[in-house]
Amino acid sequence: MIGGNFIVDLPVSMSSSYFDKKPLFEVFPWFYSKAGRTSNFTINSPEIGKERQIYLYLPPSFNENTFKKYPNLLVFDLYPGSYSELLTSFVDKILAESGTTKEFIIIGYGDYQPEHERVDLLTPTPGTVMTCINGNFTNSCDNCLPSNLTDDEHRRLMKEKCGKRENIEGSGDRLLNFLINRVFPKVRELTNDRILIDQPNTGVMGYSLGGLMSCYAAWTRSSIFGLAACQSPSLWWPLNNTTLTDGDFYFINHTLRNQSFQQSRFPQKILLDAGSEENKLTQSTVEAAIKISKIPGFTMNRNVWINIYPGSSHNYLEWFKRFWTALQTLLPSDGTPQMPRSHTETME
Repeated sequence: MIGGNFIVDLPVSMSSSYFDKKPLFEVFPWFYSKAGRTSNFTINSPEIGKERQIYLYLPPSFNENTFKKYPNLLVFDLYPGSYSELLTSFVDKILAESGTTKEFIIIGYGDYQPEHERVDLLTPTPGTVMTCINGNFTNSCDNCLPSNLTDDEHRRLMKEKCGKRENIEGSGDRLLNFLINRVFPKVRELTNDRILIDQPNTGVMGYSLGGLMSCYAAWTRSSIFGLAACQSPSLWWPLNNTTLTDGDFYFINHTLRNQSFQQSRFPQKILLDAGSEENKLTQSTVEAAIKISKIPGFTMNRNVWINIYPGSSHNYLEWFKRFWTALQTLLPSDGTPQMPRSHTETME
């Protein structure tokens, strides 16, 4: 048995001195499926233009237990093919074999037009980026960039030899508005209203620029996102217009300090992580976590976490390795054993 369909309503009165409230155990196990189901759909977007393809992952028990509803996770840089198929194999293993997290629905966005639309849609503010004069980053700017460069060496060569300056509009808010106002309702329709879209059950996750957008989405829209995983976030954004090698760290220096975002916040759980070999990105991730933990309503290791992975560098395979830990933190399985209150304690 992978699961079973029942609710256990224990015969304990509300007035019992052992419990603050009557225990109710809801169990939604399943029996056959060990793999989730993936699909994609297309939806028009006035916010960012054109029709956009959305990736959807439904957990293993979805077709077996039609009474169950699921939390959801919005994940940047996921689209049919590419990284999504590799990631879903990780998710299947987490859900069906370990049982250490709740089952959840994944809504993935990664439909970017050619050129620099990914950078534009995954940045919340205007800025500058250096792109290759010839070739692209996959072929090291047509072999202009030697291998094994440090971050500082890479930036210097991009500025002096291999790169050109491009101005980016920073359309992250428009992307978020599209996902929240159009994609979420469509997923609700496609799942027959079996997606939990209330704030405590709605999460956002991303890596690199997607990690930056996850932090930004959670911080500027706390009434929507109760959970966030900002993994190796590109908090350096944008490049400094003068040096073209240093970052201005807008999220840390401005967004986090904005008093309007610090007031009347909804409860959240935010996890940040990075590899130890990501240099300034590692440092800025730690700095952001510390700053968040000092804002009223947040406490380190209670509802904000920072994980640094020794020897880990900046690549998507490293992201997938950390996926499990992030989910165990943000969406742990129900039923953690707890001792009942002593009958000698005074009821409040």
